[in-house]
Amino acid sequence: MSDPTEKKRIDIHVHLAGMGGGESGCFMSPKMSRSLTYFALKQALRIDTRDPAAATRTFAKRIADAIEGSTELDYACVFAMDGVYSDAGDLLPNPTHMYVPNSWVFEVCRQSKQLLPVISVNPMRKDAIEE
Repeated sequence: MSDPTEKKRIDIHVHLAGMGGGESGCFMSPKMSRSLTYFALKQALRIDTRDPAAATRTFAKRIADAIEGSTELDYACVFAMDGVYSDAGDLLPNPTHMYVPNSWVFEVCRQSKQLLPVISVNPMRKDAIEE
């Protein structure tokens, strides 16, 4: 059993990414999916993006595996990323470069005790208070 007074090392800013499809609710804009950052990330993590839903699950698993296998970190705060909303409070997919819903972050974090969920709520959304 670990010492409760032992200092914990936490990465306080880790983003999930979602390519779309499947149960995650995530999506990525065409502009983002053509970016150098996206290309470098999928190459570095060796993620096959031909099946977006599988790629989204793989990315989440790689984050969990990295933290669980780390000797330098004890936990990671995993961030959702809300979208761009209209004045009426509706999600606008076109100007939203990446959308990672809170529900997906909670699902991913349930898979590992070392992942801590951090929600994202755009105050412009209709259901901001409820979310």
